[in-house]
Amino acid sequence: MAVVKRWSEIHQLLLGKTPEKIADLPSLVINRATIQQSLPKERLPVNSETKETFTKFSLLAELFAWISPKVRGHIASKVVKRQNAETHLFHVSYAALDSLRQSIGEHVSDVSKVTDSDLIMALTTKIIVQAQQKTKKGNGKTKTISRLLDHGNDKLPLAVVFEVRDRLGMADINYVGNALIPKILLKSVKDLQTPVTFKYLGQTVTDFGDITHDLSAPYIASHIDMIMPRPSSFTRPLARFITEKDALTYIYDLTPNMYEVDFGAGKPCWVSPIQPFRVNLTQLLTSKDPNEGVDVFISLYPGVMKEVLNNEFWNKVAKIIY
Repeated sequence: MAVVKRWSEIHQLLLGKTPEKIADLPSLVINRATIQQSLPKERLPVNSETKETFTKFSLLAELFAWISPKVRGHIASKVVKRQNAETHLFHVSYAALDSLRQSIGEHVSDVSKVTDSDLIMALTTKIIVQAQQKTKKGNGKTKTISRLLDHGNDKLPLAVVFEVRDRLGMADINYVGNALIPKILLKSVKDLQTPVTFKYLGQTVTDFGDITHDLSAPYIASHIDMIMPRPSSFTRPLARFITEKDALTYIYDLTPNMYEVDFGAGKPCWVSPIQPFRVNLTQLLTSKDPNEGVDVFISLYPGVMKEVLNNEFWNKVAKIIY
């Protein structure tokens, strides 16, 4: 986002015939050492599932890591195309989130600590897993939850991706490199299949508390320590989630406000991810009116998405944009 915003600032100065002011713009930092320089001395252990994902040898991950970026991108594009994902953008108002938070209050120990992202993560994960369960045959490219249960596997991998700049005190540094880390957990499919009611949603919110409660600077420091000596570690979550077809990914932090970008023709009328997109992803986007609510981008197999679109609870909370 920072790079795009800077691009637009430079463009505005060029349009205004004041290129000399470009030099006055604050510098952007691209040095990856900036992250390590921001790490504290304290350490907290990385949770076991994340550690296993990043440290366990995977032949597929090694292949992805050492082929050229061009070939890796080509393979990724082919995989995405074969998934034939169906994507939709939804809008959830803050009023709806506040009402939902109030409704689950008696089922959560301290509902005041439940963030909007916590609510959306618990609700969308629960609804998506139940949609997977209802999809008996899917599109022929994925195992259903019911068949996972037939094989005795009651655990679903969930990767929650966090933006760590603020958590490391880097908000004012203008670092524009990758500052995302995933926390990977196994969640009970059986628990997620309970009815979508305020009671059971509150239980899911409580169960998901282990995802965010220890995501502190010392935890992030341990994660960085873990991946630094392993050059191929960046492809290991990718390899795992390609082979575990029902595994879900949730982008926890709201994306930066792309509506602030102006290349001279005014601010954009609408912002959304491009298609195609890989399946089983939920991402929070800044809405055009950031004070009114958030946009939720979801990408799923078509059969699963059909069930999500027909979910009455979700339709009461969210409205579809496209």
